[in-house]
Amino acid sequence: MASLADVELRMRVLRRGARGEDVLLWQFFLTRLRARPDAKFSTAALVLDGIFGKETRRATVAFQLRFNLRPDGVVGPKTYGAARELGFGKDRVEGHLAPFLGPFANPIGSSPPPMLASPEGAAAPAPAPGSKNTRGVSWRRLRAESWTTLPGVMKGLTGSNSVFQLLRDGAGDYIYDEYSVVVEVMPADKTAEQFLADMAMDLNGTINNPDFDTINVFRRRRKGSPEVGEIIDIDILGPENGSVMLVERAPDHFVFQTVDCEPYGSHPENGSREFGFERLGGGRFRFYTRGVSRPGNFITRLAGAIPQRKGWTNLMLGIAAGINRLGGRSPGQVRIAKENRPE
Repeated sequence: MASLADVELRMRVLRRGARGEDVLLWQFFLTRLRARPDAKFSTAALVLDGIFGKETRRATVAFQLRFNLRPDGVVGPKTYGAARELGFGKDRVEGHLAPFLGPFANPIGSSPPPMLASPEGAAAPAPAPGSKNTRGVSWRRLRAESWTTLPGVMKGLTGSNSVFQLLRDGAGDYIYDEYSVVVEVMPADKTAEQFLADMAMDLNGTINNPDFDTINVFRRRRKGSPEVGEIIDIDILGPENGSVMLVERAPDHFVFQTVDCEPYGSHPENGSREFGFERLGGGRFRFYTRGVSRPGNFITRLAGAIPQRKGWTNLMLGIAAGINRLGGRSPGQVRIAKENRPE
């Protein structure tokens, strides 16, 4: 199985005026490096817009000076080489960004990475023919947002002085996604229903994945068993945080809907996300998270693409690792399906 280091990144030279996915990835790398104390790299904050403008050039020169490169503000082979030593490129291998980058005409390389990714970044096998997958059912339910008039949900809105961030109020295309992982054997003392209930009670604690915690930290406002109508605040990577409401709960799934409420105000995304599992037969299960969303604006669509993909991928890896720790078995291959639709 190929490792992440085995994947060759084909990158064009970047300079002032360039636009595209590779520029966005370079901006994201510089931003992330700036936050690493060990890198001792200082530069002004960048807007993640995929445009190689004046500020991106200045940040590139600062990078080149820091790592003893020619400070010409051009991202060529030597600059890429130094950046790869610091982790640049892993986000492109681990996630396919093309669905988020319609306005850009310069994709990296001649072929996209696989949509199905293992923890090592290699291609995972496609789902077996005939295997049950209900994502279409989930997507229709999430798209309908029919829970908005339920008594328990309405009570929660009133009690928390919240407003739903509905899909119709978002910007751009509707984004449909599914991240999933197969569990071949559940632990002897933990059913799928119990594991999902643990996730609803304490998502980060149950997943126990530091990389997921870096992207999203969910904090319930109340103690005890989760109830429809309760608010969960989320510490999200970056300048914007947000809140969601538990709007639907069943033994095999639960749903969070984004809301505008204090203290965080509006969530960066409009829409909802389902967490659940489905039985595949032979004692096997598929755990998943599925969402239908629209970003609040174009910048959110660009800046949020990479961390969102990393976050939900690490959620699935955390589920697999948690099952394995408890004595079950999951190979930990994360499968991803994503579509953009006009409605």
